[in-house]
Amino acid sequence: MVHQGDYWIYANRAAVEISGYTEEELYSMRFWDFVHPDHKNMGKQIGLDRQQGKVVPRDYELKIITKNGAEKMG
Repeated sequence: MVHQGDYWIYANRAAVEISGYTEEELYSMRFWDFVHPDHKNMGKQIGLDRQQGKVVPRDYELKIITKNGAEKMG
């Protein structure tokens, strides 16, 4: 998945399968919308820092909430 500004601009098949959302639904969502509340601040900050050219961790995990309400680490 790739985001620009606050919104997703690219989602591959794996993103659709993992999240349960369609590509169209993902493109209408802010990049942090399906991040679990416990991880939302971290996920949002990493995304914003990356867009500003700051060094961010290459690998990290966030808990997400899928469309059907399941929690997943990813």
